[in-house]
Amino acid sequence: MAVTIWTPCASSESANSSQCADIRDYGALGNGSEDDTGAIQNCIDENNCVYIPEAPTHFLVSNLDLKANLTIRGAGPGLAKLYQGAATGLKGLFYVDSGSASTTVDNIEITGLDILGRVEADGFWEFYHLITLHG
Repeated sequence: MAVTIWTPCASSESANSSQCADIRDYGALGNGSEDDTGAIQNCIDENNCVYIPEAPTHFLVSNLDLKANLTIRGAGPGLAKLYQGAATGLKGLFYVDSGSASTTVDNIEITGLDILGRVEADGFWEFYHLITLHG
């Protein structure tokens, strides 16, 4: 199963990468075999704007915890690809938890990337979600 998230924007890839922290600068390889979760999570934790470039195959991740006031920009559909290799618990590839029903997590924007899930490999399972919002 693939989900494409795309919001057209006027800026080019070079403008996107110069305005945001590039996950490759944190060690993400995008070779489809090595787990890029730690590198991408570190980039998210340290920045409010994260750039996901074109990858040779795809960036392999398990779960990424998102925060308020975060922008994730990809190089574009078909170019920037995240593949959820192994889920941890009941989290989706992108996971947001406000901590309680009365607390919100605001201003998260995800644009210009493909999110590939495990459904094509494992079949349907109720708890396979690519984006999980909890609170």
